[in-house]
Amino acid sequence: MSDWILIIFLFSPGGDYMDKYTVEFANKANCEAVRKSLPALDNGLARHKGLCVTKDHWLGKKPMKGVPLD
Repeated sequence: MSDWILIIFLFSPGGDYMDKYTVEFANKANCEAVRKSLPALDNGLARHKGLCVTKDHWLGKKPMKGVPLD
């Protein structure tokens, strides 16, 4: 069962939004560990930024405080 979602946002080198994708995790610790490693994926063509949210937040069932719904 996956309870956490890592939303990975891709930005151009100039900062323009390009795309997003998601990865599911069983717990927050694993999600945060991968989120912290995202800058290592930056390759000059895209910058990666991430946000860990609960699956209930992602599905719109129980939004997290201070985190906008995507």
